[in-house]
Amino acid sequence: MFIGHYGIALAAKRADKNIPLGLLFFATQFADILFFLLILLGIESMSFAPGITDVSPLDFTYYPYSHSLAASVFWAGLFCIFFKIVPLKSDSNKNKIALIMGAVALSHFLR
Repeated sequence: MFIGHYGIALAAKRADKNIPLGLLFFATQFADILFFLLILLGIESMSFAPGITDVSPLDFTYYPYSHSLAASVFWAGLFCIFFKIVPLKSDSNKNKIALIMGAVALSHFLR
């Protein structure tokens, strides 16, 4: 599961060498990071159900704010806006970086 997300981040690194790989990894895992924060806050939920799958006993029961299509588009848009605002290296193309970061954040839903 995670290797697919990280693979997208690695592929995006080839699109623009100025983006730190750590930021691409953060963008591709943002939905999962947000999911666990929202679980701690009691907003989203999961339960343990041993035997539910061969791989993991986790039953993801309610996660509309981190993993839904609407939420993913929203978070990707925030990534785009943030990276258009943040000062970057002078030789960097802000629009390209913003689009790449937004696409990588959105890829979590698609993957």
